[in-house]
Amino acid sequence: MIVFDTVTDFVKNYQPTVKYLTDYYANKEKHYEEYFQYHCHHLEEKKASCIRKAYIKITRFIANKRHVSSIDPNHYCSI
Repeated sequence: MIVFDTVTDFVKNYQPTVKYLTDYYANKEKHYEEYFQYHCHHLEEKKASCIRKAYIKITRFIANKRHVSSIDPNHYCSI
């Protein structure tokens, strides 16, 4: 299994706007296609919720990225 790094770009360029999220997901469409198809049925509500929670969760995103990339660097891919 390959884990794709979607955290670095998200955190580096983050802006708390629906437009940013829409553009970000469109740019990473192949990585989010299945998520949106099966797990995200109320997309606009999810985006609004994401904006409210992002600053709290960004530090967790970074910590999780470090943990996952340290498990097996051969299966971790920056995009």
